Amino acid sequence: MVASNILQKFPSNLRQLLSGVDFTKAEEVRLRLGLPLMVYYGGRHAFISPAGRQSPQPDGAYRVTRADVDNMLSILCDKSIYAWQDEIRNGYLTIEGGHRVGLCGRGVMEDGRLTTLKDISGLNLRIAHEVIGAADGLLPEIRQGSTVQNTLLISPPQCGKTTLLRDIARSLSGQFKVTVVDERSELAGMYKGMRQFDLGHQTDVLDGVPKARGMLMAVRSLSPEVIVTDEIGLREDTDAVRQVFNAGCRLVTSIHGFDLESVRRRNGELLSLFDLAVVLSMRTGVREAVTQTVL
Repeated sequence: MVASNILQKFPSNLRQLLSGVDFTKAEEVRLRLGLPLMVYYGGRHAFISPAGRQSPQPDGAYRVTRADVDNMLSILCDKSIYAWQDEIRNGYLTIEGGHRVGLCGRGVMEDGRLTTLKDISGLNLRIAHEVIGAADGLLPEIRQGSTVQNTLLISPPQCGKTTLLRDIARSLSGQFKVTVVDERSELAGMYKGMRQFDLGHQTDVLDGVPKARGMLMAVRSLSPEVIVTDEIGLREDTDAVRQVFNAGCRLVTSIHGFDLESVRRRNGELLSLFDLAVVLSMRTGVREAVTQTVL
């Protein structure tokens, strides 16, 4: 979705304020009720003034109103919030272009279960970026002739792991049958049944399915040679990974962390199952990827 189309997801008054934003570089736009309108660009942020000017300081910034939040939510839900209750209950919406909008509000509980969010007070539009070729430097490490190394990407937030996984899936699909297990609709960005990103011509997508269950579903019914998924780490994920490997399937996935040792301390059993770790970091505003053999 180009910048002009992203703007169409905002109420008309905010479109004018945000018309000067470079959406090819911006990563997030945040609306917080009663607080300044903000745009995030990787390592920096900007407050938006009533005249549309950007400043690192909040003084004089435009303050988000209840009408702004309600009107934008209505636009995002195609004027039918009821039809999007499942997504609202999960705390996010995936919109055209594969962009994701996180929601803040008051949780409504029933029998100990979250049924929906009410009184929405914040919207965080996370702008998805597709970078064809982002994985080119890593592919010689991951793809070993006629097979793929079981690879774990280790990354703190906002270091580009989702963009990298997306391009890995696209690249591997030229040689292998790939299944993407996309629990939170980030990798494929599915919108009304259509993937919003290029994942390659041999890639199947299980959208909105929990990772552990989705990996096993894929092995049993889709005969993948490689599974790609995002952000594993739960006990059930470890069990599923073992079953994936026992079935002869390869796996490329990610986990939150800052380095190999921090993941080893927290998820040593899971880490030991992989052949290769790729540690992502951001230094001086530049993303770096360092490959390490898992011992």
